[in-house]
Amino acid sequence: FNTSGALYEDVSETLLLADVGGSGVDVTIEGGEDNRIYDLVQFGGYTFPGPQALIDWNWGTYQNYHGTDIVFSAPVNSMSLIAGDFGIDDDGQIKISAFDAAGTLVDSDSIWWNVNANPPFALLSVSGGGIVRVHYSSGGQRTNSTFFDDITFELDGPILSVSGLAAGGTATLIVNN
Repeated sequence: FNTSGALYEDVSETLLLADVGGSGVDVTIEGGEDNRIYDLVQFGGYTFPGPQALIDWNWGTYQNYHGTDIVFSAPVNSMSLIAGDFGIDDDGQIKISAFDAAGTLVDSDSIWWNVNANPPFALLSVSGGGIVRVHYSSGGQRTNSTFFDDITFELDGPILSVSGLAAGGTATLIVNN
């Protein structure tokens, strides 16, 4: 994202990232409140590859009781992200929970976040076949006041895409993974 030198950029509460890394998988980040991309160098003085991260929070009530969903257009067998905070509050448990298409919990990972004991960001990972949605949340006095970034995933199997289907036309079939 290009914040044009600003501290943050407001983005859609339903943020679509199409064909991530040429994988054929679209990733949708469904915000529970207000999605923003922050320049973390300006915000927290923290640098890492791609020094931006997303936060989904209500800036009027200082809460997000819903958390954030990360939805995959095709099943994946693993997913990870980095998450954390620079704030003055303890954020309780930072957690990701992975679900399959039936809504069944596949796996979860969490870390208890103490502003004085943790580095700015930690890696959380889930794995298991058929993951189509991952729920991200954090606790503490100001629920979901944490940042996340560097979403990575591995596909669950081959993905077939078809274009150009029309009577008498030529169709193109592409298989990824």
